[in-house]
Amino acid sequence: MLFYMQAIWNYTYRDQIFFSLSNVKVPKLTAAHKTYSLKVPAHTPLSITPKPGQIVLEADVTVQLTTNLDPDQDFVTVAEAADPDNPQGYKGNCIVLPLKGPNPLTDFMMVPYLDSELGIHDPDELGSWAPEDFAQYAQLLQAQVKDQLSPSDLAALQSQLREQYQSIVSNPAVRTDMVIVPTDSLYIEALPGTHPLLENFKLEHRAIDVQKAQAETRKLEMENLRYAARILNAQLNDPDIDKQIVIEGTAGVNVTDA
Repeated sequence: MLFYMQAIWNYTYRDQIFFSLSNVKVPKLTAAHKTYSLKVPAHTPLSITPKPGQIVLEADVTVQLTTNLDPDQDFVTVAEAADPDNPQGYKGNCIVLPLKGPNPLTDFMMVPYLDSELGIHDPDELGSWAPEDFAQYAQLLQAQVKDQLSPSDLAALQSQLREQYQSIVSNPAVRTDMVIVPTDSLYIEALPGTHPLLENFKLEHRAIDVQKAQAETRKLEMENLRYAARILNAQLNDPDIDKQIVIEGTAGVNVTDA
């Protein structure tokens, strides 16, 4: 059922979607109040790399939307809030339209992904790094800040980088490992191509070779039957003699003394 609902949306003319949705009323979301609480995290996420002299704080955000909306004042049309001309996809039997502007709900949803200091980043601390990329980043970072940090701070930074690298390589979701196969154990398998590499004459000759091999096989099978028939008829002499001379009758032999 969901497939056919989405198919109907997909094949509906775009102007028809616009005129059918443009005047539909949707709530205009506003925040009654927002609260933020800051604390020092137990460890710095790998997705966040503070610069020297900066600290990392974890923010808990609570947003309470305005309730008891007035249908005449707190509702706007779909055309005012979104863009019905550019549907982005479908969820179930619902069409997904891009918003024309943010609202308190979208701001709350973007908190893990958008930061004024870091910009756009992945909230998954292990999802943004591959082992080789982090190793290159760690080398560049140490070369950049080694003249700005004291020996103790630099050692602390190196210890933190080692712990972070250990967390990355221990992540079971990492799929960028490079495996070196020993040369003696290397197997190369050619995939079949869409076009033959042999010219037509050689392809036809291959077919004749197949027919020749089939005829030789049939000849050997018939020869085996002939051998079996000889045995049944008590003909046990060697059938593969190239030349046989048979002398019959008697002849006078004169023996003289030399």
